[in-house]
Parts: sequence; structure tokens; C-alpha cells
Amino acid sequence: MATPLTGRATQAFRQLVGPEATRLENVGTISTALVGAAWSVRAARRAALSAPATAGAAVFALDLFGGVWTNMTPSCKRWYHRPGQGPVSHLAFAAAHVHPHVIARTHPKGWRYGVAHHAYLLTATGVVLRSPRRLQQALATVLALGGIALDARLGPPPGAAWMMPADYLKLLPGHAVGPAGDGADPAV
Repeated sequence: MATPLTGRATQAFRQLVGPEATRLENVGTISTALVGAAWSVRAARRAALSAPATAGAAVFALDLFGGVWTNMTPSCKRWYHRPGQGPVSHLAFAAAHVHPHVIARTHPKGWRYGVAHHAYLLTATGVVLRSPRRLQQALATVLALGGIALDARLGPPPGAAWMMPADYLKLLPGHAVGPAGDGADPAV
């Protein structure tokens, strides 16, 4: 029998991953989040990051690695692209991911790192959302590669070179692109 706490935690989890998520999708979400967190701790320790920075990287990795998996699942895509969830909600979701601004506090490029990544992410999200549905997956993937190239140009955060690639994969081909076969638009 579920306790009120586990019942609320389960409900919150289902709101994140989509209420129709299968057992396999949920196992994938939890597994990738945990593996990502463990890997991020190892990378942070190798870079001799402080204990708070290592803990922060682990929390980001739980979100980003788990989110890359989750946002690519059919049930999550159906959930976040259901009626009533339009471009404004998708842009707000992307805008709420302020990871680059947090990292910028310790990045050699400072605030410019956060602004460059956040501006690119929001612009790319808008481009994907305004593109024909049949081209969104390909466009989002190419734009994610552009974001990864931007991070290579700016210099990835010490001990967390995985962070921005995961952020772009989670939010562009993952979250911004709706489920496959949801009604093709006319050829452009």
C-alpha cells in the first residue's frame, strides 16, 4: 500500500514523464538518470571540483540524462504535446532550464557563457516549433549539434563537458519535437 508521500511522489513523477509511461520507459528514465549522476560525479572528481560543485553536477545530471531518455519516449511526447500545450508552453519549458546560467557563475567566460547558451537554446526552440512538423526531428537534431559546437567554441565547463550536449538533446529533439505520426503537415 502506498503511503501519502510515495503516492504524491509517484503522481509527481508521472506528471514529469507522462501518465501513460510504460514500466520500461520508467526504468529507462530512472536508469539513465542514475547512470548520468554517477558518471557526472566521477567526471567532477577527476576535475577536482569542490564537493558542492560535484553535488550540483549530480543533480543536473539526474535531470539532464534522465530527461534525454524521457523526452524521447512516445508517452512523454504525447503528454507534453497534448491539446493545450502550445509553443508558449514549450518555450517556457526551455526557458526554465537555466543550467547554463548556473554554470556561468564558475565558467571562465562568466555570464557570457550562460547568455550565449540560453539565447541559442530559446532561438533554436522557436525555430523548431515554427517549422513544418515533418522536418522538426531533423532540424532539432541539427540545431542540437549547433549548440554542442557552440559549447566547444566557448569551452565546456570544467568537469562537466557532458552538460550542454545533454541539455540540447533533452530540449531540442526531445522536448520541442512532438510525437511521430501526429498528423503530417502538407509538403513544403
